[in-house]
Amino acid sequence: MKRKIMAIAMAAAMIVGTLTGCGSANSTVPESSSAAETSTTETTTAVVEDITSTNGLPELPEKIKEKGKIVVGVKADFAPFGYVDENGNNVGYDLEIAKKLAEYAFGDPEAVDFEIVTSSNRIPYLTSNKVDLLLASMAITDERLEEINFTDIYMSTGHLILTNADNDKIQSLDDLNNKDMTILLVDGTTGASAAEKLCPDAKFLYYETWSETLAALKAGRGDAIIHDESVLYETAAADASVKTIGDAFENTWVAGGVRKEDTEWLAWLNAAFEKMQEEDFFYSEFQNWFADWTKVPEGLPRSGQEPITVESKGFVVK
Repeated sequence: MKRKIMAIAMAAAMIVGTLTGCGSANSTVPESSSAAETSTTETTTAVVEDITSTNGLPELPEKIKEKGKIVVGVKADFAPFGYVDENGNNVGYDLEIAKKLAEYAFGDPEAVDFEIVTSSNRIPYLTSNKVDLLLASMAITDERLEEINFTDIYMSTGHLILTNADNDKIQSLDDLNNKDMTILLVDGTTGASAAEKLCPDAKFLYYETWSETLAALKAGRGDAIIHDESVLYETAAADASVKTIGDAFENTWVAGGVRKEDTEWLAWLNAAFEKMQEEDFFYSEFQNWFADWTKVPEGLPRSGQEPITVESKGFVVK
């Protein structure tokens, strides 16, 4: 489909150029370029409208149509949501969702650009228009709803404790909640919020990225990490020098982030998420990326069920 769009656009540009050459001597190159660009935009828009009407989704917002792609903020160190694999490629659950959105929008799963974000800078990237959408393992919180809106929920996770494998002092959260314990946290995450809430007597050290936080634990700068269970399960399975403690706690609801003013875009995304749910796309990708999980999360949308809205989990959208 992408090749079809390009071919049509090139043909349109050639026709405009030919007509300009047959005009008066006062015709200029900038006028020809402007006409070609207008024709190209109109042709691309028409093709996009045909795609969205065929797949039963609402019309795309004009600014997304004009770009011909979606710019999505994703993680690069948060497996299995978003990370860099052994071949240097950005991969993960969130990225597959982004590609599916591009396929729905433009008929091409590659019509998407990925911008790498961290937990602390992802919302500024969105609000400053560097990205159109955040698919960055981001949980809904009341504080975040003050700044941005969220799509329907597409995943849920809890939090776990991770410590060094030879550490026998820590068996539960109670053991961490004292002034002699230092908990390592990724700044701006719900794991950090959970630690501050559940272990107020402990000391905290904050890091920008997950990889920095894990390195700090191994270097002995703290006693444990509290972080997203999906990352910690994956880390402990791949690295015998660390281990998880106990069961998951403080469940969170994961969704896409959009700007407050982008209501048309939010409606389109929720319609696309509902289509993915009907196709059981989320479950299929969950099986691919969360193969070690023993149960299906409550926040994973399944075919035949109602969409999991922000409001259904008790949040107030302002």
